[in-house]
Amino acid sequence: TTSDKIPNAACRNALNMAINRQAIVDHLLEGEGTVLYAPFSDEHPFVDESRLTIPAYDPEKAKAQLEANGFDFNQTLELIVPTGNEVRIQSTVLIQQDLEAIGIKTNITQYDFATLMQMMRDGEYDLGMCGSAGGIDPTEPTGWLGLGTQQNFPCIQDYSYSELFAGANAILDLTEQKEAFTAVWQHLLDDSPVCYLYSSNNLQANNKRVTGVDYDNACQLEWCTWKWKVAE
Repeated sequence: TTSDKIPNAACRNALNMAINRQAIVDHLLEGEGTVLYAPFSDEHPFVDESRLTIPAYDPEKAKAQLEANGFDFNQTLELIVPTGNEVRIQSTVLIQQDLEAIGIKTNITQYDFATLMQMMRDGEYDLGMCGSAGGIDPTEPTGWLGLGTQQNFPCIQDYSYSELFAGANAILDLTEQKEAFTAVWQHLLDDSPVCYLYSSNNLQANNKRVTGVDYDNACQLEWCTWKWKVAE
């Protein structure tokens, strides 16, 4: 959000539209993932993408919106990515190709994780790739989008997100709270400080000798190992 090369929310929104997320899921994850636009998938009880106006993949519209909002196609965007995660590295290559298709030049540079985190905190980049993971608390993205937080990698400069999350979290009625969080996700999509890409599936090997494993929850902390049984 602080890059001079991406001057406003309309340009960020257009970049969001230029990325073919489904290609990343199909070719890099081999179909083992879900395209994301909001911080959580549609499986989350507080996310319903059918009720959101989403900047879905539309390169022609993306280019027209960039042209209408003062984007300079003669410049080169610096796209940084951490070393060590091949899917993320290859994702940046696909994104580079998507942007090149609408006339945007990018330069990809890999950094070790600690260096990349500090560069993103300091706003020393145009586009940056990193992962976001955690629990199902719908206020969790505040860590990314809150002014003054250690994970404010988009370099948010105001309290709008903190206030929206706090207001939604203060509502006790679950139906009303879901409505409030829908408004938060829509503001996030319109402002586009972060372009969410995909959620990879959690895969576990199934050892037929072991029974009683709750595979749906195996990625969480409660493994319930006392329920496991191992056959001879």
